[in-house]
Amino acid sequence: MRIFILLALLMTQQIGFAQGNLVQSNESYQFLINKIETKNKSLFLSPVFLNNPSQSRIIPELRSINENVSPDAYKEISTPIREILYRYPEYLFYNKDTLDDLANIEKSKPFLKYLYHNSHFYSILRKSFYVLADPMFEIKAGVESFNATSNLLTNRRGIKIAGGLDNRIFFNASITETQIGTTNYVGQFIKEYQAFPGAGFLKIYDSKLLTLKNSYDYLIAEGNIHFNLIKSVHLTFGHGRNKIGSGIRSLFLSDFSSPYLFLKINSQFGPISYQNLFAELSPENRSFNSVDRLLDKKYMASHFLNFRINKWWNFGLFESVIFGRKNGFELQYLNPVILYRGVEQSLGSPDNVLLGFQSEVIACSSLKFYGQMLFDEFVLNRIFGTPTGWWGNKYSIQLGLFYFDFLRIKNLDVQAEFNSIRPYTYSFRDSVANYSHNYQSLAHPLGSNFNELIFRINYQPSERITCQFNFLHYVKGNDKNGLNFGGNILKSNAQRVMDFNNQIGQGEKVKVFKMELNSSYRIWKGIYLDLDLGYRFNQLNKFENSYWMMTGLRMNLDRQRFDF
Repeated sequence: MRIFILLALLMTQQIGFAQGNLVQSNESYQFLINKIETKNKSLFLSPVFLNNPSQSRIIPELRSINENVSPDAYKEISTPIREILYRYPEYLFYNKDTLDDLANIEKSKPFLKYLYHNSHFYSILRKSFYVLADPMFEIKAGVESFNATSNLLTNRRGIKIAGGLDNRIFFNASITETQIGTTNYVGQFIKEYQAFPGAGFLKIYDSKLLTLKNSYDYLIAEGNIHFNLIKSVHLTFGHGRNKIGSGIRSLFLSDFSSPYLFLKINSQFGPISYQNLFAELSPENRSFNSVDRLLDKKYMASHFLNFRINKWWNFGLFESVIFGRKNGFELQYLNPVILYRGVEQSLGSPDNVLLGFQSEVIACSSLKFYGQMLFDEFVLNRIFGTPTGWWGNKYSIQLGLFYFDFLRIKNLDVQAEFNSIRPYTYSFRDSVANYSHNYQSLAHPLGSNFNELIFRINYQPSERITCQFNFLHYVKGNDKNGLNFGGNILKSNAQRVMDFNNQIGQGEKVKVFKMELNSSYRIWKGIYLDLDLGYRFNQLNKFENSYWMMTGLRMNLDRQRFDF
């Protein structure tokens, strides 16, 4: 692993390319890219989620679309393109001679002479290098009604920086400190899994001003360094999270867990995109003021191959292996083009291999479909033979769609998604090779043994105002009487309840409905006034109802989401 990284670093010293700035992927960015693809009735050469963190592919494609879009569709497509380009004045700076009408996007009246020369709080743009810096904060307060009324609090503060040197090396880094008093259902999740979604080390937070029920304190640091090895091969080394898929959820790899060390290689061969990802994970977690110690390690190797069949249809293959070794990374999994299942079998089948398929289809200028299917283990004759419901047929399915300008209402966009995961999927016979990191799922937050339906409606009535309505419903089977019914991926599937007659929802059946309305008013660059209203209904033996409301300010941060 070390030799591989060293060789990559040496290669980058010999080759230089045009600006390959780092894109900070977030929810709104991904959504805009999907909208541009659909409105333009053409998928990008490389899938949206593989374009990050390298901007060197996605921005030129956006620029080309903006220049060649038809007059009839110009306003619908050009507006989201400009919204993305506005966030990256560094790219416009280095290409202003060729961008013509887009070059003025980078210009801005500075604040206090040195700040906000463009969309960034502070920036230095020079021929040989650039540096960008932005503060981040979120302060929100509210109340929740659950049995008894309790206070809610979110206090996040941090900074993010990005830069480039000699058109060869690019980086970004961020650090965020959070104190949060969260809702009751999130507190229950944390107590069950001993982990806060997205965080590693976790402490109890005791507020001196507010009475908080479920209050925690944690720190998140992420950073990546990026190299363009050759024109079609990009390498990223960092500590952070990754996601594969266009859906709200991902059955392959999501950004739900805490950050981890990774090495990622993105390659492009015409219509073929290929990603290799190698990561160091942990089967444990350090939380609630535990004693300092070195956590055990486990590892992941995955690759994703995507083929753009034509402008409106692509198809992808995914494979991942999770394993643990006392002496470090299994070197055979470093082969970037080999079938992991074949290697794993030759080693004695000690590891957890997953195989998946994905596709995206643009049906028209308003409608885009997507889907994933993942197999953790699968034997065909167990499907049709008797008895049915063999525990080892572990697989999951996702079907989803985007409907932009719903009912021809401008900027009213709908996303609908269905997810189904069979019992014991993502689990393994030991805690090392299950599909998790720091007690958090690497795929779906709910783990397994459930059916789920999600609706997300976005509406932007003006440039400054955005509204989003989220509806979530799932039926999940929890463990009962200490028995493993297949819903908790952290538990060994060797202690399963039965070999046959397993079905989704078995065990203690939980039905959850969750609705949330998020509205934002953009006060100034990156600064938003938020109002959040939520309701969650959990039917388990008795009825549990929870209402909450929060309001506050947010700057250069996405909303925190606890969609489970």
